[in-house]
Amino acid sequence: MEDKSGVLIVDDSIEEKPYTDENEHICWHYDYSKDRQVKGINFISLLYHSQGVSLPIGFVLVAKTETYKDEKTGKIKRRSTTTKNEHYRQMLKQAEQNQVEFSYYC
Repeated sequence: MEDKSGVLIVDDSIEEKPYTDENEHICWHYDYSKDRQVKGINFISLLYHSQGVSLPIGFVLVAKTETYKDEKTGKIKRRSTTTKNEHYRQMLKQAEQNQVEFSYYC
């Protein structure tokens, strides 16, 4: 299945959990597809696609472990110590270290 014409696809998703208590994984995230905040689990996955087959090869749960006070609203909010961009780069680096053959990523 592995092929030099393979593609790495990064996906940033949210699984909504509106009725679950908030913690570092289940918290408020901005959902660009809905243009609003939603409570749920934010995860980033890396898929390898080649010859009509997609295979997950990387997965990260976004953990918002830090709390801070929003100066505009005065509300206590959460944030991650690692940016999504850093997670993306780490997953791509790991794929390269694992010698996954691909032509580009998106």
